[in-house]
Amino acid sequence: MWAKTTIYGALGYFISPVDAIPDLAPIVGYADDIGVLAGALAMVAAHIKGSTMNKHSRL
Repeated sequence: MWAKTTIYGALGYFISPVDAIPDLAPIVGYADDIGVLAGALAMVAAHIKGSTMNKHSRL
């Protein structure tokens, strides 16, 4: 449940018009959005168990 909440929160931040750095700046504006998404992905990926990875890699 917490993994879904983390991903949904990161996606919500990505589409939110209120950011730490406004998206109107060409490249820098999306840097904080990408950082939040990457952080959320890293958190979720770090908690995936090896048995789950092995089970789904065979498919």
